[in-house]
Amino acid sequence: MKKVSHIISSTNEQLSKLVTAESKLREIKHELAQVSFLKAYYDTYKIIKFSQGILYLSTSSAALATQLRYAIPEIMRGLQDKLPNVGLVSIQCKVSTFTQPKQPSSIYKKSKAKIISQKTRAKISNLSETVSSKELSDALKRLVD
Repeated sequence: MKKVSHIISSTNEQLSKLVTAESKLREIKHELAQVSFLKAYYDTYKIIKFSQGILYLSTSSAALATQLRYAIPEIMRGLQDKLPNVGLVSIQCKVSTFTQPKQPSSIYKKSKAKIISQKTRAKISNLSETVSSKELSDALKRLVD
């Protein structure tokens, strides 16, 4: 049986990786919004994910996907110059349809509140005060809110 400290340690590592990845994605989104070519298309493409140095973009238009693919070298240079520590290796673009996320039903909202018990919330809250990373601490606080 695993010790609680080992479980908490591995959970901290996983949360730290998630916070780091989310931070990189936020930086990339911000910089993409500044690219003059993409400003006109801001609502027509979505960032699907950023994984292993690959930025995945999606658009609902084949024509726009083609334009984005032709602009990838320019976008890559700009992002690599402005965000050298992100580790961007390539950009991939695909065509897909966008759907609006469904609003959670009131039943879901009620059940979501019961997923984390008060006791667990208190433990996570205490843990958020002991971790050294501010981003990890903030993520833990958002988890219990």
